Amino acid sequence: MKPSLPGYETGDLIGEGVCGAVWAARDESGRACALRVLDTLSVNFDLARERVKRLPPELALSSGVLPVEKQFFAQKPVVEVSPLVGGDAQEPRTLQRQLGGYLATAESRELVPHLARALATLHSFQIAHGNLKPGNIFLIAEGGVAVADYGLGWMPGIDVLEFTDALLYMAPEQLEDPSGYLHGAGYRWDVFSFGVLAYRLLEGCFPRFDVFFSDLAPPAGQDRGPAYDLNFEELASLLRAEEVRPWEGATDEILRGVVERCLHPDPEKRFRDMVELCEIWDWEIQKAEHAAEVAEMAAAHAQEVFSLQEAQASELAGWKQKLRRTRRIKNTLGAGFLLSLLAGGATAVTWSGREETLAARIADLQKETSRALRSEEAARLAREEAERERQVMAARLAESEQDGELLEAGRELLLDWAFREGGDGLPVLQGRQERLEELDAQYEKLLQRQSPGVEKWGERWRTERALLALARGDWQAAREGVAGELGQLGARGGVRLLVKESLVQAVDPGDLARVREGVAAMAEEQERAWLAAVLDLVAVRSQLHLGQEEEALDALLALSERVAELPVAGEAGLISLWKMRLRREAAEVAVGVGRDELAADLREQVISVLRTSLEAEALSPQMEAALREQFILAAEGLGEELYAEGELAAAAELAREAIALAPPEPGPRTAISLAVQQAVLAGIAREKGELEEARSYLQDGLELIGEPFADPAEERWRKYRRAVLQWQLAAVLGQSDDGEGEQSVGQEARELLQQLLAGGDRAPSAREIHHVLGYLCGDLARAHQGEQREKLLETAIASWQALLALDPENPEYRAGLTWCEKLLAGEVE
Repeated sequence: MKPSLPGYETGDLIGEGVCGAVWAARDESGRACALRVLDTLSVNFDLARERVKRLPPELALSSGVLPVEKQFFAQKPVVEVSPLVGGDAQEPRTLQRQLGGYLATAESRELVPHLARALATLHSFQIAHGNLKPGNIFLIAEGGVAVADYGLGWMPGIDVLEFTDALLYMAPEQLEDPSGYLHGAGYRWDVFSFGVLAYRLLEGCFPRFDVFFSDLAPPAGQDRGPAYDLNFEELASLLRAEEVRPWEGATDEILRGVVERCLHPDPEKRFRDMVELCEIWDWEIQKAEHAAEVAEMAAAHAQEVFSLQEAQASELAGWKQKLRRTRRIKNTLGAGFLLSLLAGGATAVTWSGREETLAARIADLQKETSRALRSEEAARLAREEAERERQVMAARLAESEQDGELLEAGRELLLDWAFREGGDGLPVLQGRQERLEELDAQYEKLLQRQSPGVEKWGERWRTERALLALARGDWQAAREGVAGELGQLGARGGVRLLVKESLVQAVDPGDLARVREGVAAMAEEQERAWLAAVLDLVAVRSQLHLGQEEEALDALLALSERVAELPVAGEAGLISLWKMRLRREAAEVAVGVGRDELAADLREQVISVLRTSLEAEALSPQMEAALREQFILAAEGLGEELYAEGELAAAAELAREAIALAPPEPGPRTAISLAVQQAVLAGIAREKGELEEARSYLQDGLELIGEPFADPAEERWRKYRRAVLQWQLAAVLGQSDDGEGEQSVGQEARELLQQLLAGGDRAPSAREIHHVLGYLCGDLARAHQGEQREKLLETAIASWQALLALDPENPEYRAGLTWCEKLLAGEVE
């Protein structure tokens, strides 16, 4: 059906395939363009949208990719607008139309590199073609090509596909299961398809089943041939079992090697994508050119020396012959010569002078010959030096290749490592940090080395090193590694960076928006939904950094409900784990804004759900570790709440339950929570008068959080909790009549709290810090006299006043202020 599109004048039908028909058209400016009508049954519209989103709007035809300028999904039929190659609908522009001039010809050798680079451009935008065939390749100016119809054809979500010759170029695994396109397999499919098409262009036949495939393929010059009914799975099995036919043409060894690697039936043994293929192909050409240049230089030098020696030897032989002839004449003259000598000396001088001249010339030639021999030795040494240089270069290239192989092996794991830090239902890899550091050292060595790969691969290596920095938790180094261009990290990398950054500071709204766009463009729905939820959490944390605590609390509670609607990822318990984690964080925010009852309710919900989850059977070790961690973290706040309300038995039971779940080597946040449980047990022991036991609990807690944490956000919480435990320990020491110890420990706690107040508005909040500081300074003041007592009380009064400014009706804050004011006035002791 001829499309009718506002703003376009539709012309003649110029092509038709299984995915739709193409019509010539002109837009309002008169520019020639092509309208593709997409077949509803043969096109996955979601993929069609996403592939276009990933292309930059300014993409030119010379890039090797035919751009899709507009898409009209709201109307029926669905239409895409693209440039009309050449601007003339009647001129055959596809490779299929002109295939006869490219099979096993010199032109094919020129075309294949253009095709490789066109596909590499497509892959650089994270788009796999998946539908490669001669009819989807347009021939453009200066021998270039532009690939079209990417993301169409045998794709996920397509149940029925009419026969198309694209099937003859497909990888076995694509024929069996096109859903792999959503998981990144499409890039290696394209590598295989490129190999088939390149082989056919170079050799004039298909690499496997040529007779059979040639019958199925449309004849050169025709867009479509007869329709056939193929069993895709059976064809895939046959392809895996069949060897590539021997080469017959004059294709160079490097290109043969590239194509043969593309055609491997095992996708893991092919190039990762066309970008890597082009890089390695260029590299091999550079190595070959360098070796040829060295050999040519050595051969030229050797020939020069040989020619010089030959000329000098010939001249020397001639002079020696002349000298012998002169002497023979002289001897033959005999007495006649002597008489002439007696008669007059002129003739004798002439003969003698000539003999001397000949001898001198011979001596000169002998010297030149000696120099030539020395030159020959120098040439030999030069050849040896050139060979050593070639070997050094080859070794350097080989070393770089080995590094590249190591990086290739590691590259697949970079983002997995970045997400596997524990606490998210994923295991921490054994020796993870050491392996990350080793891999980073390989990148550093590779970037510093003077090798041909640095110029071409340097930007990619720097990006991948930035991903390694993310995996180590160093978001600042990652940001610096890509010079702030988060798009280079990909959607997952961008999310990871913002997650890390949001723990320390508010993220830039522009960065958040750009990463959201990248996530929205991801093909895999499940991952897209989860990463979008993670970005919502990043936005909440940014609100907290900006002091928008009430808004952040509402957003956290809403997000915890939305998480339940996410598609299942991994174990079924992971959604419940995430929901409880978000509610626990919401409880912490609720405390910060003075909504203690809400915080207590949330923590009780979290503990109840996690306790039930931990009792479930068949938990994986990773899921059990994650549930244990969240239980310990939630028990931190609830235990303190129970203790504050006098429910000492329940508080002690919860604290011991949490401590029993502790891992052998707790992470920073877990260590803080365990220290709090020790503090709860210490408080209960102190109320019972068991001061030594209380002191022991507190010292155990302080030991858990004795060393600074690398993460700034975790370090703030460590200082806060350490100050709280020191305050409690100071009180125990005071009760034990250790006044000096009380003052020393209490002063250290006071300094930590004041450092936190000076450090900004990040969690823990100023409300929480002032709450402890008010009590601490009031207690310390009772152990001091004079000016020091007054300063401590003034600090305490300032904290209670700051708290009352936040909540004027709070009776605890009012009582604390009144008590300190009376202490300062001397009305109470």
